[in-house]
Amino acid sequence: MAALATSTTVADMVPQVKFAHELKARSIQGKKILFVINMSLDSPAAVQEARDFIEGAGYKVVGTDLPSRQSYQNAQNLGRALTEATLPTLNDRAAEVAAEIVSTASALTEKKR
Repeated sequence: MAALATSTTVADMVPQVKFAHELKARSIQGKKILFVINMSLDSPAAVQEARDFIEGAGYKVVGTDLPSRQSYQNAQNLGRALTEATLPTLNDRAAEVAAEIVSTASALTEKKR
């Protein structure tokens, strides 16, 4: 499973989608590539446009995006995980994204059996 992070900007999404295409060219199945929308702003429309762009390129996107917040940045600057930010609501959101990634990976593993 490859989880790729991207913001909602075309300048970020295009190179990440190209990278996903390269992974597929190197025998990584497209269904094993999962995008996470990261550093999103408070614009559900922008998040949906990004989701549509990525899905239009043939890849899955987790349902929860990670907003751009100073608390996440501070956690990372201190060597912490996103689930260790100072705000519990942000920790919960990061945990939800992680759970979606694990769930997707587990579903792929179950299909192999």
